[in-house]
Amino acid sequence: MYQKLLQEKIDFAKAKNAEIATEKWKEKVVACYKDAAPGILALEEQCGKNTKENRNRRLAVMEAHWDEITNMIQRELPELESLENLMESMGEPTNPAQIGVSSTLVEDAVILAKEVRDRFTILQVLWDLGLLDQYAKDIAAYFAAK
Repeated sequence: MYQKLLQEKIDFAKAKNAEIATEKWKEKVVACYKDAAPGILALEEQCGKNTKENRNRRLAVMEAHWDEITNMIQRELPELESLENLMESMGEPTNPAQIGVSSTLVEDAVILAKEVRDRFTILQVLWDLGLLDQYAKDIAAYFAAK
């Protein structure tokens, strides 16, 4: 996801003006998390990380520091191929299917994993930028093709 993000032409204005489909999000949380959904919804109610105001505040900071962020990604994070090679050399799985995880679950996990805790990760960055759903589809397709 980091490597793909480096290739994006980010439109911060578009991201700031995008509407947030709160009801659709709640339906997905309930469908995927089932009995755990009330806890996920309560966490969002408490921290409000998915509100337009908080998203736009984060986007403003990202925009002001985008060059620093992308430089850090390039300098500090290993490329996917090197991570996959390392895992293969240790006999570890490199594809969710190798441990029985379906493409649908991969996609849902990418979209909803950011909801489990109030932390700022690449998943929140992608959600803030309006890219998370597409990246989730792309990742699921990447692993399905391997």
